[in-house]
Amino acid sequence: MATTISEDLNVIFRPVIASDIDRAHQIEVDCFPADEAEPIDKFRYREANCPDLFLGAYLADSDRLIGYIAGTGSSTNIITAESMTQHEPEGRTVCIHSVCVDRAYRRKGLASQMMNEYITRIRQQRKYEKAALISHQHLIPFYESFGFRLFGESNIQLGRETWFDLTMDLITN
Repeated sequence: MATTISEDLNVIFRPVIASDIDRAHQIEVDCFPADEAEPIDKFRYREANCPDLFLGAYLADSDRLIGYIAGTGSSTNIITAESMTQHEPEGRTVCIHSVCVDRAYRRKGLASQMMNEYITRIRQQRKYEKAALISHQHLIPFYESFGFRLFGESNIQLGRETWFDLTMDLITN
């Protein structure tokens, strides 16, 4: 089912498949500075090991990948160096590693739609208790708008800027 984001942007959300890994990585490299972008082998690993946590946004009319959110399962409550390189199938926390949108489709509400869809899907799985991510300071309000709470400065060293840990409870009473 397509989701209409604007009058001219119909998007389908589905897991990223192996044939779209190069495209997803291209979007990543365009979204992050070279010292922050993840290597393509992490994309291949996530598609193979946790496809339910690797959500793509595809144009409905052409099936072209224009954005994605990539995550892994973890037994930790915040992002760690280990959670960035491995998936723990029994982990109760979803670690969100990337929220990326193709440059041509930014500022159209797509990142917000992807976040809403991603959170809905991981809640529906009923196996995760928390979501965690790291963010630069200027994006903290964006993530807080979805229910993430600032945990504090992260221990993750990636690139030059400071990262901050944010977490969200997925189980609602």
